[in-house]
Amino acid sequence: MDMYWARVTATNDGGDGPPEELQKYITAMPRPVRPKFTNHKMKSFMVVKAGNSVRIMMHFEASPLPDIMWLKDNVPVTKRVTISNSDSSSQLLIPSSERSDSGVYSVLVKNLAGQETFSIEVRVTDDPRPPGPIEVEENVPGTVTLTWLPSPDEKLDDRLHYTVSKLDSTKGTWATVADRLFNNRFTVCNTMHGRVYHFRVYAKNDMGISPPSESPTWGTEKKKERFALSTPAHRDRDMQCPPVFIVPLKLHNAPKGYECYMSCAVTGNPKPRITWYRNHVSLNTDTNYYISNTCGVCSLLILRVGPKDMGEYTITAESTQGRAECSTVLSVRGENTQPFQVHQPTDDNNLASPHRVKMLTLAQQEQEGPRRRPDVSGVGGKIKRQDVKWLEP
Repeated sequence: MDMYWARVTATNDGGDGPPEELQKYITAMPRPVRPKFTNHKMKSFMVVKAGNSVRIMMHFEASPLPDIMWLKDNVPVTKRVTISNSDSSSQLLIPSSERSDSGVYSVLVKNLAGQETFSIEVRVTDDPRPPGPIEVEENVPGTVTLTWLPSPDEKLDDRLHYTVSKLDSTKGTWATVADRLFNNRFTVCNTMHGRVYHFRVYAKNDMGISPPSESPTWGTEKKKERFALSTPAHRDRDMQCPPVFIVPLKLHNAPKGYECYMSCAVTGNPKPRITWYRNHVSLNTDTNYYISNTCGVCSLLILRVGPKDMGEYTITAESTQGRAECSTVLSVRGENTQPFQVHQPTDDNNLASPHRVKMLTLAQQEQEGPRRRPDVSGVGGKIKRQDVKWLEP
């Protein structure tokens, strides 16, 4: 506001008269401003738990100072509500709220330039109490009707509603089947015979959810027949068998200086012990020969064949179930080497074949006695049975 001093002077054709001044200054009033609320975030709904205080603060600007009035449901507030006003704000305070304090509160700010109003809904509530006992009834097969007594807070809280949950004996988890029910009855569909069901009803409001009200067990669990399986008496089978050469050794005629690879396949249970011989001398410990046995495939590798490698090669497979052997002959081609000639047999009774497979069981070994070794030293060319001399063990 500004202050002004004023005086008055009489004037005519003869001149100006003496001035007359006011004894006090004049105060100029500011321009009127229409009331306007200045709250940045104004909420139109508020939930308060019963027993807590209710505080509503409204900030405004207006000129001249406005008249402020608070209303509840379009009626002036009662004396238990405290109103505090200042030049730029107004506050409503209820120290200890009750459910009856719920309603729509309005503030009216008015001056000669206009008026402004704002309303906010206050809901005073408390944690809901659970509904009453539940009754279960089946009127139509496959459906169950649930009825329950209302929660004691239903008449005090018009926003209170109910939620229904179901537990199926085959699943073991609770599932919500209905929500926001404002009545005390609900029909659960798609129930199956032979299952057991449990139901729960909750009361919910703006503060939260109540403890559940449990229903009695409904349904009968189908008894499962005991499954009996008759199995024949188990008889252990003897899987042991004597060694057998399923793929025998082949004749080899290798050039001098080249490698020679011999292989055969043997089977037996238990796994037989393999031994290689050249002219009846064991080769298992000879480092000039590479011997392997992989899954029953037995092999012997000679990197550089020479005249000293010529002769008869025999492989034996021995186990507790018996003994088997397989033989072949290696000839070497090259300079100054006499090939190890083998005459193909025409009569099995007269000639001995260098390519033979012999399998002996334990019983046969016992009948034959100690094994004799043939001696073909000094015999060249064709080998006849009468030329073979057998050395006693």
